[in-house]
Amino acid sequence: MNPYPKGTTSPIFGKTYDFILWLLDHTEKFPKSERFRLARRLEDTAFEFYELLIRATRTTKRKQAMLLDADLVLDRLRLAVFSAFSAISAVESPVCSGLSGLG
Repeated sequence: MNPYPKGTTSPIFGKTYDFILWLLDHTEKFPKSERFRLARRLEDTAFEFYELLIRATRTTKRKQAMLLDADLVLDRLRLAVFSAFSAISAVESPVCSGLSGLG
């Protein structure tokens, strides 16, 4: 099954899809105390970013506005990833080693 939107050739779709798969794999390893709060925010924001990219490819009128919205969501996602790393770095967890390569 091809997860990328029909007719897209930009590598951003593949990179975003791969990031989402990586993120899902790592958020399930979050400590139980942080799993719902942090993991849910990360996952929702990543999917929101991907959705905005898809919407931008399917419109002609609001493409620039949607890409700007996607950029803002990407900034939120970046902040959420680093906040999650900071929050769980004090807790011994296998996810910390996976996130340490992001900084």
